[in-house]
Amino acid sequence: STQSTWGLRTLEHLGEEVRELHIPLFPVLPSGKTLVTETTKSSMHPEVGKQESRAVCFLIADDDPFSAKALEAFLLRKGCHCILVSDGEAAVTEARANHQRLDGIILDCEMPLLSGMDAAREIRAFEADHHLPPLPIYGVSGNAAPEDEQSSLEAGMTKYFTKPLNYPSFARELVDRAYSTKLQISLSKF
Repeated sequence: STQSTWGLRTLEHLGEEVRELHIPLFPVLPSGKTLVTETTKSSMHPEVGKQESRAVCFLIADDDPFSAKALEAFLLRKGCHCILVSDGEAAVTEARANHQRLDGIILDCEMPLLSGMDAAREIRAFEADHHLPPLPIYGVSGNAAPEDEQSSLEAGMTKYFTKPLNYPSFARELVDRAYSTKLQISLSKF
């Protein structure tokens, strides 16, 4: 259940936009039709829906459950499906197992067992070894130093964001990029 004790804390700390968060069990498209997809928590962008039956899916790896669930809430609101893990090793395992269904990976840069930077390196090596297209990998960290951003890019991350995140704009940027990519892929099939 998304309603929990820590969830109430989340709502108070993230502002008015989150307090108004309502996730429909069966998303409704602008046309008014109900859409049932892979999970009842996800839906499709209306432009992509005609060509692509799979919802946008993000892997979120963060050892802070508060941060992971807050980001998941915003991505669910945008109609995405999310896979949550709490460390770098689990992120690499999930990325390998679900590469074809993922549209992006969000890695906290400082996690136990395997850092986000090291996880990004392992995921990039897996993609190269298996001739897979590279997924966007977004690094998230509390460190705002320019050298941290440079290190994340050198590790293979697509983009680096510093905490605290502006959840609405962060989710919008990731989802817009994912839907844009899906639309390009769908249109290239014609």
